[in-house]
Amino acid sequence: MALSKTWDVPGGSVELGGDVYYSGKIYFSPSNSAESEQKAYTQLGARVSYMYDAWDLRVSAYGVNINDADYALGKMQFDFGQFTTLAPLHSYGVKVQWDF
Repeated sequence: MALSKTWDVPGGSVELGGDVYYSGKIYFSPSNSAESEQKAYTQLGARVSYMYDAWDLRVSAYGVNINDADYALGKMQFDFGQFTTLAPLHSYGVKVQWDF
């Protein structure tokens, strides 16, 4: 689910947004083995941006997985063990978009 709100300000607009992603328990193998289980998790994101209309310039600050949800992108079971690809923890950044 994602929500955002935009306000008009002198020279452009400010947008504030947030999102929530929930995933229930899943299995990465057809046998639904305990080793391939991914427990349920919730991931949160947020962003704020300013749009300067005169230049079609948008500057945004964002955060992804700001609650540090710990989950796997995939798991592969082998005879000798398991290979797990972990998802990245939180990340933050600034994005500049200029349409010219």
